[in-house]
Amino acid sequence: MVFNQGLQKGKQTELLVLDYIKQFDPSAYQVEGKDSGKDIVSPASNKTYEVKDCRDAIKNVPIEVSIQNSWGDMRRASGLSVTRADYWVIFCKNK
Repeated sequence: MVFNQGLQKGKQTELLVLDYIKQFDPSAYQVEGKDSGKDIVSPASNKTYEVKDCRDAIKNVPIEVSIQNSWGDMRRASGLSVTRADYWVIFCKNK
């Protein structure tokens, strides 16, 4: 999958999760920016969420979570290894 397509799919999933959280906290919001360490903030509960999309996962296959990315010659930690969120939301859906 091309990076921008994956990013767009991830943002759509964040909005799905945000809609769910807003049922309990209407003031919840999506965090913009790639280095925030969290995707959604719920002010009412003072909790933050990191959302990962695994919609292409096949039933009964372990979820693969990126912990390092390569950017040219530089390798750096990424994904759930750098999140500062209170909770992880792993969104999976079989086709």
